[in-house]
Amino acid sequence: MANAAQAWRTGSSHFVAAVEAEKKRVDTINRLMRLERQSIRGVHEDIKLAARRDEVRFNQLGHMLSEYISPMVFESADIEDLYNSVQILNNGHIPYRFKVCES
Repeated sequence: MANAAQAWRTGSSHFVAAVEAEKKRVDTINRLMRLERQSIRGVHEDIKLAARRDEVRFNQLGHMLSEYISPMVFESADIEDLYNSVQILNNGHIPYRFKVCES
C-alpha cells in the first residue's frame, strides 16, 4: 500500500509539473500574440500616418498646379503668341489674330 501511495504521489507530482509546464507555454504564446498584435497595430498606425501625409502632399500639389502652374503655362503661351504676332507685323503682314472679318 505504501508503494501504491508513493507511486500515486510521484505520478501526481509529474502530472502537476506537466500541467504547469503546459500553462507556462500557453502563457508565453499568449504574451507573444499580444506583442504581435501591438506590433501590427503600430505598423497600421504608421501606414495611416504616411497615407495622411501623402494625401496632404497631393492636395498641396493639386492646389499649386491649379493656382500657379496652369495659369503660368497659359500666360507663357499668350506671350509666345504675342511675340509671334509682333514678328509677323515686323515682316509687314497683319497677324491672323488682328485681321478684321468683313461681313
